[in-house]
Amino acid sequence: MEKDGVQVYAVSPATPEEHRRLAEELQLNLNLLSDEELQFGLTFQFINIEEETITRGIVAVNPQSERMMVKTDYMFGDNVKDVLEGLKDL
Repeated sequence: MEKDGVQVYAVSPATPEEHRRLAEELQLNLNLLSDEELQFGLTFQFINIEEETITRGIVAVNPQSERMMVKTDYMFGDNVKDVLEGLKDL
């Protein structure tokens, strides 16, 4: 996706130190962003405070058109085909 100009970030409530350890352990080559105050997760409804749940999701933004796609991904990679098709529409 990088060759197409796509930048991928992973966002979670984990601390930067937890992200560093995870990236090292799994040899991840992507940007990990910390949402310790839950602003991102709450904004895109990936976090439900009352139910104490965190759901995986995807947010994609086209910086030229400012079009956005938000998808929930209950099982990791559950809707990859749907997401890839949605990216084409951005």
